[in-house]
Amino acid sequence: MARISTYANASPVVASDKWIGTDSTFLDATKNFTAQSVADFLNLTANIQLDVPRFYYQIIDPNVPGQTARNSGSITFNPQQAAVFPFSSVTGFRISKSQIGHPNVDISSWYTSPLVGSTVIISKCSDISKWGIFSWVASAQVGGEPNFYDISLTHTASNGSFEHNEDYFISLLDYGTNVPGDKNAVVTLAPSNDVFVVNHNLNKLPSVSVINGSDEEVECQVDYDNLNQCTLTFNNQFTGRAIFN
Repeated sequence: MARISTYANASPVVASDKWIGTDSTFLDATKNFTAQSVADFLNLTANIQLDVPRFYYQIIDPNVPGQTARNSGSITFNPQQAAVFPFSSVTGFRISKSQIGHPNVDISSWYTSPLVGSTVIISKCSDISKWGIFSWVASAQVGGEPNFYDISLTHTASNGSFEHNEDYFISLLDYGTNVPGDKNAVVTLAPSNDVFVVNHNLNKLPSVSVINGSDEEVECQVDYDNLNQCTLTFNNQFTGRAIFN
């Protein structure tokens, strides 16, 4: 066998190219590895660190192992939407506090600052011609699912869709572009009570929407205490979220 250094280099590298290595999970056997298999491994495990958070669109299916509940690194909808869901129809989604490949790293604070009040672009990792631009309106931790956050969005422009099991980057496009004219806040109303004094700190008299744990809008009495505080009064004990716009 000739010295390895005497062999010509493969150029360009294609997915079916192979090299020899050791299979550490099977008695250190000598195996072939394709360029494609190595690329898939690096993508799936996020071993090439990028500064752009990456998530995948997940459809919940109780009949499919691994899809019976929301997974780390996922974007889902509540209620669930189609396996191919146009960006132009998106007004919000539920997102994991951790991105793909880093289940123990909580990045949820990023959903509030700097994203709330800013413009983001969501792009398909495998095809950057598929994208959506949104105003990131609000972020609220999901009651009963503390590893996930509900995000409110306003669609600006797009070309593409969320596609089941495809990966997507979320990138900050413009910081704070919506802050001067459109202040928003989402506040969790818990534990159960019939009166909540809420500090929204928007320095205005906002419109108020209240949503229960089933994402159904409910009515309550709203009293504006001042420009930064409201008192919400319900007929019965209540838990949920108040959205201030």
